[in-house]
Amino acid sequence: MSNTLPFRLGALTKAINRLKSSLNKHDQEVNIPVDIPSNEAQRTEYLAARKDAVKQATSAITKDRDSLETALDNYTKAANNFDLQTSIPDELKEGTQLNVNKTLEHIDKAEDYLSKLLEMRNELDSI
Repeated sequence: MSNTLPFRLGALTKAINRLKSSLNKHDQEVNIPVDIPSNEAQRTEYLAARKDAVKQATSAITKDRDSLETALDNYTKAANNFDLQTSIPDELKEGTQLNVNKTLEHIDKAEDYLSKLLEMRNELDSI
C-alpha cells in the first residue's frame, strides 16, 4: 500500500501537467476577443476557423480536466486509505492537502476557460 500513494501522486502530477499544457496551448484562443472581418468572404472563413478552434480547445481542456479529476479522486482515495493503515506525519498530511489544493486551482482555471469558450461559441453561433 505504501507504493500506491507515491504512484497516485505521480499520476496526479502528470495529469496536472497535461492540463497546464492544454491551458497554455489554448490560452490565446480563450483570451483573444472575437473580431469579425467586414469582408463577407473573410468573415465566413474567420467564423469557420474560429468555431473549429473553439471546438478543439473545448474538447482538449474538457478531456484533460476530466483526467485530472479522476487522478485527484484516485490520489485522495490512496491518501485516505494510507491514513487509515498508517500513522501519517503532519508533514505528509500537509503535503497531501497542498497537492489537493493545487489540483483544485487548476480545475477551477479549466472551468473558467471552458466558460469563456462556451460564451465565445455562443457569440460565434449568433453571428
